[in-house]
Amino acid sequence: MQLAPVTKRDLKALLPLLKACDPGAGALDEKALARQVLEDPDFDPSFCVQGLEKGKPAAYALGVARRGTQGKLGYVKSFGVAPAFQGRGLGQELFGELERRFQKREARAVHVGACPAPSLATGVDCLQTATVAFLLRRGYLRQGDSIVMRADLAKAPLKPGPEQEALAKACKARRASKAEDLEKVMALARVEFPQWLWEVRAAAKDGSLFLAEQGGQAVAFACASLGEAQALGPLGTCAAERGKGLGRLMLRLALLHLKARKQMKPRIDHASDVHFFARHAAASIESVRWHFMKRV
Repeated sequence: MQLAPVTKRDLKALLPLLKACDPGAGALDEKALARQVLEDPDFDPSFCVQGLEKGKPAAYALGVARRGTQGKLGYVKSFGVAPAFQGRGLGQELFGELERRFQKREARAVHVGACPAPSLATGVDCLQTATVAFLLRRGYLRQGDSIVMRADLAKAPLKPGPEQEALAKACKARRASKAEDLEKVMALARVEFPQWLWEVRAAAKDGSLFLAEQGGQAVAFACASLGEAQALGPLGTCAAERGKGLGRLMLRLALLHLKARKQMKPRIDHASDVHFFARHAAASIESVRWHFMKRV
């Protein structure tokens, strides 16, 4: 197997392999893959590697190194081996090389899943037995999980009641359409949701960012992704304003935006409140994704 960096011209050939290896990547398109990997502010080709057999991708590992409060950490956004090449040790070879590169760059640990945005999969599907076993054999420990849900907008209760209508008017709930709208949401995210800064910018760029404000400041927001990816979230409400229905209001605006564009079953990657999304978006659990970590 020949190891080579992943470049923009490789994405078209790599995408089918990624979808075959990761069941959570079914809606990913080439544009979204480029945005989540190559346009990552921390992108380093050393950590995005493919294994070639006769010039075609047989295995891949897409990673990134980030520096945070705990020092530098390595993250594997997605990895896999083509079914026809499994059982030949290609995954072990590729993962071993990636771990060595992280260690050489002084990363304290390598995480699989739970990568701060921009990311791909939110973790490893717990039903992917071979992948889970592979990581455990390599010494990775399970650390937390993410719940992925799928909304059903044909069934979701999207008609607002009088209270929601009054709240929407009072807080000027709307789609962000001006640069100052984005800056208001960014100001909120910097303080209370720094992990979502990248998603907020991406949603604003796609015209799928929503906000509510009070006193000239954003107090809640919601993001949606259009196109093939069609995803809902993240959503956020400032701590001082929670419990007043702002989260439901932001959710409804984002869902109506998706429904108007005939995207009827958006994915919710970080469904931390299962009851909330089940009740207000007619969402059901699609998968549970495990996070893993190994010190290097």
